[in-house]
Amino acid sequence: MRNEGSEKVLGVDLGDRNVGLAFGSSGLTMPLTRISSTNREEILGSILKTVIDNKINKVIVGLPLLPDGKSTPQTLKVRTFVKRLKSKLRVPVETVDEFMSTKEALKKAVDFGASRKGRNILDSLSAEIIVKRYFESQREKEAGLLK
Repeated sequence: MRNEGSEKVLGVDLGDRNVGLAFGSSGLTMPLTRISSTNREEILGSILKTVIDNKINKVIVGLPLLPDGKSTPQTLKVRTFVKRLKSKLRVPVETVDEFMSTKEALKKAVDFGASRKGRNILDSLSAEIIVKRYFESQREKEAGLLK
């Protein structure tokens, strides 16, 4: 298992119109940007460029699941996109349950005092939460709490 300290992770929050990106390394996270597009090829290209430019060695995509772990129509869209992403990238691509990440990101934006217009950072904040959840799950695995 690779130590999180040596990983450079890109978090992806995939939506129908916007895609949030965030960076993570050594357990620290930072929102990056939002891609506003419905063109999946354009989104794939932007992610590929971000992976190359930042020497990313793992991509984590938020998987929208219901509280009981069941899939939604959006889950299928994300899984299809993840398959395409895996075929284009030479780095591992994993998914993390993103349940409530947008609501958590909205709370964070409000806590930071972001105006309604300034809340266009929600997608990248959601991606940052996805990266944090990935790092937390890795620490739990290393501690023997998860299989």
